[in-house]
This record gives sequence, structure tokens and C-alpha cells, in this order.
Amino acid sequence: MAPTKRAYSEKNTFDRTFLNKEISSFEKVVPTAENIAVRIGQLLRSPVRELGAELHKIKLIESPNNSCEIFGADLEEVAVEHQQPEAVLAGV
Repeated sequence: MAPTKRAYSEKNTFDRTFLNKEISSFEKVVPTAENIAVRIGQLLRSPVRELGAELHKIKLIESPNNSCEIFGADLEEVAVEHQQPEAVLAGV
């Protein structure tokens, strides 16, 4: 399967899906617009590179009042942040 078709197929599984239960990426991560955009960027980055291009931006619009933009360069930083251990809240 062509890289872009494979990425589209995976991305298309988000449509009409209970993300918390049906998408493994969101079992432990809250599916906010930002987190969904990051995941879509992660899915598209390699196929876009295989075509000889770079992913510039993912823009996800949930409603007229709620949207987000994730830039391709920021995806590397987000990946590093997610590899760090979770923060532990101090006891009172």
C-alpha cells in the first residue's frame, strides 16, 4: 500500500470512534484537539518524508470555537516530552 494511503487509512479510523476505548494511542492520553493533532502528525510524518517532503503543519478544527495547530518541527519536541516519566504531584 502506498505511504499516503496507509496513513490516510489509519487517520480515518478516528472518524466516528470512541477514541478513549477504540484507539490504543488514547488509552492513557486524553484525546484533546492538541493530542489528536499530534497523533495525526506522527502518523503522517513518515509517509510524507517517503514522498520527499516535510510535514509543515497539522490544523485540527473541532468547531468554530475550538481548533489547534501543531507544526511539524514541534512534533520532535512533543515526542521527547512524552518519553519522560510522568510528573508526580507533591503531597500536602
